[in-house]
Amino acid sequence: ADLGQVAQASVPGQLQGIAQSKELGTDGLWARVRGGAKRVVLLLADSITGLLWPPLVAQGEESVGPWQRLFAQARRAGLDWDGIRGVTSDGAQGVIAFLGQTLAWVQHQRCVWHLWRNLAGDLAQATANTAGAVADAVRTQVRAELVALIHGVIDAQSYEQAEAALVILRSHPQGAAIAQFLNEHLDHILVHLVAYYAGLHRVTPEW
Repeated sequence: ADLGQVAQASVPGQLQGIAQSKELGTDGLWARVRGGAKRVVLLLADSITGLLWPPLVAQGEESVGPWQRLFAQARRAGLDWDGIRGVTSDGAQGVIAFLGQTLAWVQHQRCVWHLWRNLAGDLAQATANTAGAVADAVRTQVRAELVALIHGVIDAQSYEQAEAALVILRSHPQGAAIAQFLNEHLDHILVHLVAYYAGLHRVTPEW
């Protein structure tokens, strides 16, 4: 955790006075560090200015603790917690819990790249009950239909468009489970459309 120690030692006041927006993105990147140990590097970035706050090296990202330390470290470096409006993340339970417990007023935008990765299994299952040459063509067609319908929800230009696309997806013979998942997360998928959160990215800093 040498990187984290160096960053922590250099934090106090180093970013004071630097312009910052109210929209942030955060992510964890797994890497091997000295001695072959596997750690996650947590990063917090300003969505509008591109400012990177001091990273934190942790053993994991699913608990609240590492995210609490990351944001506290940024706060000591000058981040105005009270001014934060939105945070984009991959949906890791640790960061969601931290936001809910400590920054309850902050809206959480789900990273759309990670959403697509999460949906990969659902898409595979929705087209899994076919086999053979003819069925392969049907499976390809069904997948293309579902992908287009999912795009209609995730890439909607308004809540009304997203809700209308959900209705169509839900009515697809293989679309019910995917529609339910997207409906459960719809508010967090479309935060970026609200003017109050202008500038909030749809993807995490990693992407």
